[in-house]
Amino acid sequence: MATPPGDNPLGAEPIEEGLPDFGHPITVFVDTCVFMSMNFAFGGALLKALLAGVERGDIYFVISEITRREVLSNLIAGVDAAKTAIESFRKKAKVLQGLPGHSLAAVFKEPDWIETKEDLRSAWEQFLKAGKAEVLPIDGREASGVFDDYFAHKAPFGGRVKKCEFPDAFVVRALQSFTNKHNCKIVVVSNDKDFQAACEDAPSLIWCPYLNKVLEHSS
Repeated sequence: MATPPGDNPLGAEPIEEGLPDFGHPITVFVDTCVFMSMNFAFGGALLKALLAGVERGDIYFVISEITRREVLSNLIAGVDAAKTAIESFRKKAKVLQGLPGHSLAAVFKEPDWIETKEDLRSAWEQFLKAGKAEVLPIDGREASGVFDDYFAHKAPFGGRVKKCEFPDAFVVRALQSFTNKHNCKIVVVSNDKDFQAACEDAPSLIWCPYLNKVLEHSS
């Protein structure tokens, strides 16, 4: 495991890209929605660049236990959705089943869905391992503070509470706990507006919707 940053300045001036210059390495958290927007392409260019930044020592990668499970849950749900879509296609396109040499013949072969899920689970775990990710635990003792925020309508809780806001609230608490422990800031890569609002209320969390901007700043 890489060494987390410590004693980073907390009052740095913003730079052109909108990210503060708060020390080296940059601590980066990537939200579930960002992985979703990339279709979980762990071998894609941006996520490979993230791993390269970790390898160079320019990035310290953190993720919460909730986020780890959310990504895995979305991967499994995606396989289930793919199975349903393929089964629906087969019913509508069954006339093609009589053409074994057709380019779509492979669609009528039943995949090993359990193996597919395991392959995706393994790809996710390997990505975290390659990124030397520190998985931040969720402290149940934070529940009281989370509910205080909920009743006070503080971010990430909006006017109409969404199911995802409770996990997000615990993630924010875990990130803040990390920054307090290591006297550092975290760049939170997320395109979720409620997460953005939560970061605006937390001076140690720097919200950025674009991973490529963070990577440019870290290199």
